Amino acid sequence: MSQNARFYDGKTANPYNLVIEISQEKLIGRASSGNKLIEWDVNTIRVLTEPGSKRQAVITTTTDNIARLYISQSIFLQLDDILHRKARPFFVVHSSLRSISFWLIITIIVLFGVSQSVPKLSPYIAQSLPQKWEESLGEYTLNLLAQVGTKFVKMTQKS
Repeated sequence: MSQNARFYDGKTANPYNLVIEISQEKLIGRASSGNKLIEWDVNTIRVLTEPGSKRQAVITTTTDNIARLYISQSIFLQLDDILHRKARPFFVVHSSLRSISFWLIITIIVLFGVSQSVPKLSPYIAQSLPQKWEESLGEYTLNLLAQVGTKFVKMTQKS
C-alpha cells in the first residue's frame, strides 16, 4: 500500500512529494516520476514528532539526520507497527524554544531543591567536617578579612 508524504532533503528548501512504500525492512520514497529518492532501513528511522490532531509526524534517519520526512498519521501507524517503538528516542523535544524552556524549568527545580535542602542539611554537614578542616577554613577566612581590611584602610587614607 502506498501513500503520499513530503520530503525535505536538508540541502534545498524545496520539498519533494513522495509516494511512500513500507516493508518490514525498508521505507522507500519515490517521486511522481518513479525515481527512488529515499531508501531508509527501518532500523535507522527516528521519530522526531508524533502526529497530532493538526500536524503530521516527522521522521528522519540516523544515517542522514538532516533529511526530514513528513508523513500522515496512517503512514506513521503503519511504520510504528514495524518499528515496535525501538527506534524512538527516549525523550523528544520538538523545537529549540521548547528545549530551552524544558532545561530552564529543570534548572530552576534543581536550584530550588538545593536551596531548600542545604540549610536543613548544614547542621549535619558541619558536624561531619573534621576539626582540621574547620581550623583551616577559619584561618583562611581570617586572612581574607585582614587583606580586605588592609585594602579598605589604604583606600580611605588616599581619599
